[in-house]
This record gives sequence, C-alpha cells and structure tokens, in this order.
Amino acid sequence: MAAETGSIMDHLDTTTIVSLSAVLVILFSSYGLSLATLASDTPKRLRILFIWHFFDFLIHSIFEGSFLYNCFFLSVPFTPTNPYADLYTNFLSSGRLHGSAFGENLGSALWMVYAKADRRWAGADLTVVSLELLTVLGAGPLALWICWKIARRDPMVGFWMIVLATGELYGGMFFFWPLSPSLLFPFLSFPIPQSSPSFPIYPRKGGELMSGNKTGFMTFCPEWLTGNPNLDASNFMFKWVYLVFFNMLWVVLPLFAMHVAFVDIKNAMVMRKGMINARLELQRREREKGEGEGKSRKGK
Repeated sequence: MAAETGSIMDHLDTTTIVSLSAVLVILFSSYGLSLATLASDTPKRLRILFIWHFFDFLIHSIFEGSFLYNCFFLSVPFTPTNPYADLYTNFLSSGRLHGSAFGENLGSALWMVYAKADRRWAGADLTVVSLELLTVLGAGPLALWICWKIARRDPMVGFWMIVLATGELYGGMFFFWPLSPSLLFPFLSFPIPQSSPSFPIYPRKGGELMSGNKTGFMTFCPEWLTGNPNLDASNFMFKWVYLVFFNMLWVVLPLFAMHVAFVDIKNAMVMRKGMINARLELQRREREKGEGEGKSRKGK
C-alpha cells in the first residue's frame, strides 16, 4: 500500500464539491418530507427510518441510476492503448469499452471521482452492474414503498424493512469487504502474487497489478485475496470518506432498521403469546367450572 499522500483539500475539485453537496440536498429533502408527511407523534426511530429510506431511494435512483446509464449508453471502441483497456469485460457482447470513463455528463464526472478510490466504477464491471441493476430496479422502489408504509403506520412495515436491509447488507458488505486489513491497517500486508500461465497478471495504470482471472465469489474475495488491485486508499479522502464512510452507511443503517423491526416483531409475538395463554387459561377455568357444576348435580 502506498503511503498516504495529499490533504483533503487536494482532492476537493468542483465535481467532488457538487457531488457531496447533492448528497446533503438529498438528506435535507428527506428530512423535510418527513416533517410534511409524518404525524407529529411519530416515534423518533420511525422518523429516522423514514428519512433513511427516502434518502436511500433517491441515492439509488439518481446516483446509481446514472451509473447504470453510463454503463449501458456510454462506450468507445476497444483499443489496447486505451488507458482503461484493462476494464474490458465484453459487456453486452459489444466488443467496446463501457462506463463512466467514456462520457462527459455530470453522472460520469461524479463516478470518475469515486473511481479514483475504486477503479471498477470507471468501467462496466459485471458484478457491480449486476448488483446495481438489483439496487436501482429493486431496492430503490422498495425503499419508497417502506416510506409509504411508515407514513400509513402499517404494522407490517417491519417485514419489508428486514427484506430490504438484508439486501442492503449484502451490497454494503460487497463494497466494504474489498477493504482488506492491509488497507485499513497498513502494518498488515499481502504478498503480491506471481504471474503464471494459468493465472496471468499484467501491469495496470500506475504500476498496480490486476489478475486476469475475474471469476469467483462476488468479486470482493478476489479483491481481498489479491491485495486490492482496484482500490486506492492512499489518502484520507479516498479511504475514510469514499470507501469507508459512504459504504458503511449501507451497513449501519440497515442493521438499525433490522433491530427496530426485530423489536416490533418480538413485542407482537410476546403479546400474541400472552393472548393465547390468557385464552387457554380462560378455557381451563370454564372447563373446571363445568366439571364442578356437573359433580354438584350428581350429588343432588
């Protein structure tokens, strides 16, 4: 891992400032919608989850939606001399290079900033695109559905929060686990693998190495096990802001949602159990009362 270089200010260009400002606008918009939509007596935990899920919906739809747009609609012919030639994945079987690196819109500029920390986002990495399709088309609408359920005080909202949180945790861990211990803790290191005919390794831009074998479990395992060839954690902004903070949001908040849903479901089950026990006790007393009355009649 390279020594940390540069301060935060060295990486705050116009695109970065606009992108971070857009995130804040989405957050405050979500908070404002919660004030306009939810009743004043809504529990704080549900208000937080409403804000989170609407924020989640907008991030998935706008930011990650733009990533998918770039992958499907921005491309250039493949040439070995292209600085992003190593990102070729035969996406859509087009024989072209796809992704944010090959466009000039605001969305491509945004993702190229993030790609400084995680190079996979510059192109059309097949695993990333597959997960983003599920995220944009599935998780985003489901997050909006949960907001509607919270606003209507639907008692079944906990179930849907668990469904979404499970998916978010898979995605969050997919993006967070590539940060192997060697990136978070520099005193831990991985040996650099050696090239062989069955496992070719060729130079990447900046002297990094990339494995020629991109199959495996999700892609995060190859990243971890090969020493994170796609990740750059050489400065505070890339490591702690882009890779850790933003990805851990989709780990911590889904865990909180699961906790709230678990407590609600547990309380419902405890109440249900109490009602069943009370009903059984009432039936037992009625049965004993009937038996007592029968015995008294026989005695007469």
